[in-house]
Amino acid sequence: MDAAEEDIISKQPSFIEETIKKNSAKPWRTTIPIKNKKQVRDNLIAELTRYKPIDGLFPSDVEFPHVNILLLGGISAGKSSFYNTIISIFMRKIFAPARSGSALHSLTSKMKKYPVKNNKKQELNFKIWDMSGLEDKHFMTTENMKYILEGNIPDNYSLDPSGEVSSDSPGFDRKPRVFHTIHCVAVIIDSTVADTLDHTSEIVRNIKDLQVVMNNRDIPMIGVLTKVDKLCVETSDDVLHVFRSPKVASCVNQVSDLYGLPRHSIFPVKNYEEETVLDDSVDIVTLTALKGILEQCDAFLVNRYKHIVDKNSMTIAIKEENEKLCTIVEGLRTEAYQLELQLVEQEKELRKLELQKPVSFTNIGKKCEEMQTQIQLKDSLRIALLREIEELDRQLTELKTIPKTIDTDHGKSVKVQMYHRGDFLLTEVIHSLRTSITSSLKNKDCRIEFVDVKNRDNILQEHPLLVFCANTSRLGTDVGNAIADLKVNANTAVIIIHHKEKGALPENSSDRVLTDDIFTQIGAMIDFGFATGQGLYQCKMNDNGISKIIEFIHQDKYLS
Repeated sequence: MDAAEEDIISKQPSFIEETIKKNSAKPWRTTIPIKNKKQVRDNLIAELTRYKPIDGLFPSDVEFPHVNILLLGGISAGKSSFYNTIISIFMRKIFAPARSGSALHSLTSKMKKYPVKNNKKQELNFKIWDMSGLEDKHFMTTENMKYILEGNIPDNYSLDPSGEVSSDSPGFDRKPRVFHTIHCVAVIIDSTVADTLDHTSEIVRNIKDLQVVMNNRDIPMIGVLTKVDKLCVETSDDVLHVFRSPKVASCVNQVSDLYGLPRHSIFPVKNYEEETVLDDSVDIVTLTALKGILEQCDAFLVNRYKHIVDKNSMTIAIKEENEKLCTIVEGLRTEAYQLELQLVEQEKELRKLELQKPVSFTNIGKKCEEMQTQIQLKDSLRIALLREIEELDRQLTELKTIPKTIDTDHGKSVKVQMYHRGDFLLTEVIHSLRTSITSSLKNKDCRIEFVDVKNRDNILQEHPLLVFCANTSRLGTDVGNAIADLKVNANTAVIIIHHKEKGALPENSSDRVLTDDIFTQIGAMIDFGFATGQGLYQCKMNDNGISKIIEFIHQDKYLS
């Protein structure tokens, strides 16, 4: 190609520009006008640097230092790279504190809490939690997800998503504070493989199960689509073109339908991977996604406003009582010290008087007796003061432990209704499940009251209802008979007892098999395996079943 040809081509509109203009007359998402990229980027950085959890809504005396964002997704989806991109933007240089890259298995093996700092070493008011990527044989259990969301899993905790975690595990935080919990979950999705996902995909099914756990706690979920520059090559020149790309728009729509997320809660981004310098467009789309996540954190906190303010009021009252007791103790310590000094001086004087006894025995003897009496009285007072100080110290120690418990459901109770149609096979199962449920809720400091409902007219709609069903023939028929004439709704869980050999237990859960309208009204369908004479099997189905029952009945709306 000669110089003339190169000059002609250089004057022609680029393929990218032509494609964008051709495919999109206007953007599929309205964004802030961008005339000066650097200015927009700097404004977003400044705004997020100033971020405080629902700033201006809480009373001035309410302390809420930061929010927590959990990154969730499959291996190589770009979770750790998303955090590295965020920290790079605020540090104003390419920075990668979190291990990232492509591998057969997750490069992240621990629950890791990452602070976000800027280039002025200022720590911002949000933390990002990263964890192992979800993969075959290592999908997240709902029980582990519950512990993560509630703040029981601390920083640097070695966590296999599919492994067993209990309240007795080393490092497990039994009494997390409200700002130790997760306030928003960002699901990181590789946009280049999104079109291969559907409702039967294992990872989609796992995330949707975890979404139920989030929904029960009103924790919002955000979608973050990574690698959009590879999904749509037309955006590789300028990633801001994502908002004009039909491919990206289609991917957003697909993910929205897949997870039931509103489209405005799904953000396309490009992570820093091969770059060595920052790019304004990459920064803008990433900061836009981060801003959306923080807005969802605020929405969660608004919903928990009364809870947070009430707990903070308790904390303030405890601090005031603590300060009052500290002042009293300090005064008593000073008084005890002064008494100690007086006793030393009086004992010195007493020894002098005792040396003078031969000179004036009667008078000196009287003074010695009086002084000994005074010394005994002061010593008794000193001992009483020390005992009082010891008791106040004990009260102070108790006060220090109270703030760690005020954010928990300590002392709460739940009433659970149990109903079945008199099948004798269920008697042993129900007894066994009662024992397991009671034990699990005891670990949560929650009391449970079981109510056996004999007459369906006595069912109370505001309390959870467990309907027991023995599956001995066709699943749909058995469940239909179990709930016949009942007003089933979101407060109803059908406990399906599969009376089969262990090896013949169904692989698919009943809620994935029974999809007719009558069954979709049910709050939960939970499977168990059982054999006459053996009782409930020791198997994964039953372990998951117990966790799902606890998840179902231990919801805020049922606790009192």
